[in-house]
Amino acid sequence: MASRSLTVAIVGAASAAGRELGPTLEERSFPFGELRLLGEGEAVGETLEVRGEEFEVAALDAAALRGCDIVFVMPGEKLEERVLAAARESGAAIIDANGGADARLIFPGINDEELEEVESAKGAVFALPTPAAAQLAAILLPLEAKAGVVRADVVCLEAVSVAGIPGMEELSMQTVSLLNGREPERGVFPHRIAFNAIPQVDDFLPGGDTVREKRIASDLGRLLGRQPPALSVTCVLVPVFYGATQAITLAAEKPIDAVAAREALAAAEELKVLDDTAMGVYPMPMLAVGEEEVLVGRVRDTAAGLSLVSVADGLRWGTVVPMVRLAELLRERGLV
Repeated sequence: MASRSLTVAIVGAASAAGRELGPTLEERSFPFGELRLLGEGEAVGETLEVRGEEFEVAALDAAALRGCDIVFVMPGEKLEERVLAAARESGAAIIDANGGADARLIFPGINDEELEEVESAKGAVFALPTPAAAQLAAILLPLEAKAGVVRADVVCLEAVSVAGIPGMEELSMQTVSLLNGREPERGVFPHRIAFNAIPQVDDFLPGGDTVREKRIASDLGRLLGRQPPALSVTCVLVPVFYGATQAITLAAEKPIDAVAAREALAAAEELKVLDDTAMGVYPMPMLAVGEEEVLVGRVRDTAAGLSLVSVADGLRWGTVVPMVRLAELLRERGLV
């Protein structure tokens, strides 16, 4: 089973995440024999290179997913019921970056133990949490083990890559327009994003939270396997292309100071501590791009408990690499 080459499909292959997934499969030597790049609309017919070969993006339909071992569904993509049913009936394991209340939520390195209950991945759907929830969980877990976290207040500064290629193109075009004295056009975001910050990511719900803020809280509880600590999340869209920054204030059940917290964070596999303020060393989006760890720093004592800053590449660390890592785990355990 371990040596068998797999048939793999990427739904949304021409998206920002989809364009990264093929090369990441290649980088990690994932053993696919057949690769199907799928999409809709203008993406169909586009050519992408993976493993030195050119692949044409084909139209997504039920027939395109038959015979697949693993189907990767990129952020923002949604399988119609009949297409999903065809993939499941053919025995494909579906790894969906869009979450889903009925799917098993797994982020490799955080809650791999969820796979211990899986006897076969054939026809099963596995969901990734929103990258912001995984980033927060990676910080909370070592501190929870050390002192018990009872409250977390989080401000998430989200890059425009959360809106994919259209979001990045809008920031680029608006920046050029403003620098040339022209009024920028707007289409993706509710307000101008160039030289601005927008305290809204996704639609608002009754009560004032956004859909994304609620999903972060929900996904965090599912990742932790229990009710999360008291949580306040505010998401703000900022004019950077990649890199999600979280400013976090924590209250703990047991006493813990910045020194002990820094030691606990440094021992965690998913984290890399950058914390030397005297030398200007701390996490920043430009340092996180392309990294496969969460950067954490500015750990300090406050009246409430602890404050810190974390930064991660939501596209690579938060989406593409965990999708491939999950596929690797399924294969290593003989589940596909």
